[in-house]
Amino acid sequence: MEEEKKAVEDKAADKKTPDKDKVKKTSGEPGKGTKKKFSLKMILIISGVILALGGASLAAITYFKKGSPAESETNITNEDLSAIKTENYKLETFIVNLTDSERNKYLKVTMELEIAGLKAKEDIEANLSKIRDVIVLFLSAKSFDEVKSIEGKIDLKTELVKRINASLKSSVVREIYFTEFVVQ
Repeated sequence: MEEEKKAVEDKAADKKTPDKDKVKKTSGEPGKGTKKKFSLKMILIISGVILALGGASLAAITYFKKGSPAESETNITNEDLSAIKTENYKLETFIVNLTDSERNKYLKVTMELEIAGLKAKEDIEANLSKIRDVIVLFLSAKSFDEVKSIEGKIDLKTELVKRINASLKSSVVREIYFTEFVVQ
């Protein structure tokens, strides 16, 4: 009787622990052995997506970065200038010879600079000699025909803004206003 009990217990134990042959056969069945492969694929896909998003985020941050406070004062864009309070800085009167070969012609012009920025006035005053030199050289290279029309005056203003800002290495001058413009 004890032998029968042992035989029954052995059969029960065999049913609880699967054979090695049976494990190999069931591991190839769909849904059993593919869980590890599926999870590995999912991990790789998710990792790839995270890396792509991280790279895109880094590129966006680098592209749209405003810069440090020291850089932002010297590299002001036109959009930034529209948000900053402006003031006018009056320059002394300029009298220059025009390059007409027929007769001596003179240009007498007084202008104000519309400036923007926290240190714009200080920058203008610190570089006033440089600014006046840029203006005198530019105006004296013009002829009467270039400055007599409205289009010529607008071109003068546009070009002077570019040249002054280039000499300052910043965009503190937004606009130039002629308060006196006489050609003789």
